[in-house]
Amino acid sequence: MIEFEEVKQVSAATWDQWLEATGRARFYHSSGWLRFLDATQPGRTLRARILENGRPIGYFAGRLLSKYGLRILGSPLHGWTTHYMGPVLNADCAFSAEAFLAMHRWVFGELGCAHFELLTPDLPPGTAKDLSYEDQGFQSFLLDLRPGETDLFGRFNKGCKWSIHKAQREGVRVEEARDEGFVDDYYRQLEDVFAKQRLVPTYARARVEALWRCAPRDRLLCLRALRDDGACIATAIVTYDRRCAYLWGAASWRQEQKRCPNELLQWEAMKRLKQLGVPAYDFGGGGEYKAKYRGTRIHVPWYSRSRYRFLARLRDVYRDAFYGRQRLKGWLGGLKTGQDRREITAGAVGGS
Repeated sequence: MIEFEEVKQVSAATWDQWLEATGRARFYHSSGWLRFLDATQPGRTLRARILENGRPIGYFAGRLLSKYGLRILGSPLHGWTTHYMGPVLNADCAFSAEAFLAMHRWVFGELGCAHFELLTPDLPPGTAKDLSYEDQGFQSFLLDLRPGETDLFGRFNKGCKWSIHKAQREGVRVEEARDEGFVDDYYRQLEDVFAKQRLVPTYARARVEALWRCAPRDRLLCLRALRDDGACIATAIVTYDRRCAYLWGAASWRQEQKRCPNELLQWEAMKRLKQLGVPAYDFGGGGEYKAKYRGTRIHVPWYSRSRYRFLARLRDVYRDAFYGRQRLKGWLGGLKTGQDRREITAGAVGGS
């Protein structure tokens, strides 16, 4: 018999040791990432052991919160800037339909949840069969980093290779950031990226600060692309574990994109990850501009289920309202920027 048992008193070191022993845990199960969620999301961290006939065979990490008196469990939820979580089993165990049913009963029975979501590529097809779970789907690209550098570079499309060579000719260089000033570099560039579409970032600067503060340094790769005069023109944030690396965020100044810093940043990230022995690179979502690196297109199930049908509808309404507010803020910000530019121009003319 398979059971899920919440673990309420466990040190961060012990939790990470348990995860490491499975050989399958991802960075987003780790105590460092759970601290990041503590700092940026409502609710409380939930850790659990998965038992088979009383013997631990795996672990589960997520976050439990309450909305309008209803319990919601995410592993993860949308908007957490978190990749794959869900259950993780020991290397000699397979996650079966029986295990999924045990998780389902634990979530909606013992925990009393009204809504549950999990995103993981580690569940075999069919494990959620007949339990009325909706697959919202997560699209991404997965790049195999095991080939040699020459072979890996040769797989990029022609335009991508040209862009990397151009950045090098322009004198762009990439360095690993080890100072907190990187947070400001990244977020100001991110604002510029969204402003191009008359939008604002989907998360605040405080989230990047929390990432810098909470994520273990040996699992976080922060890179800057520098102009030949030392100015930072593009940034990238990559998290990684023994199984995979994950693109968490990337940004650049619009006026500097003609130097092609983004492609060089990604190439340098790949080379560093190869040196670290990371076998694969997940680009953290879809977007045709990522296809140029010739990774494999993947579909990762993002399972969700609500005890009450209206909750799924409320989730969609909330998401639409969130992006609606984002567009409105971006539009208002564009008006303000335009006004500021007109005032600056008028001041310059008046003072000349």
